Amino acid sequence: MHLSRTNSVPSKNNMSMTQIESNVERIQTRIDMIRQESRTLSFRIERMMEQRKNLTQEKKALKDLLTELDVSSTK
Repeated sequence: MHLSRTNSVPSKNNMSMTQIESNVERIQTRIDMIRQESRTLSFRIERMMEQRKNLTQEKKALKDLLTELDVSSTK
């Protein structure tokens, strides 16, 4: 298989149709894998943002409680 110097992709002129079809299939499979990985990351990011929001709310509630306890203990 001849590799083109400009982009290291096999030259189309020296490839059989079977090789071309195989390369196209591999590339399409790789694109599908990248899309799936991207979707997975998007879901994970969304879930982590929700977790962060919950933690922020919990922290605020604890700070408020601490403030109330400090005020109550000084009375």
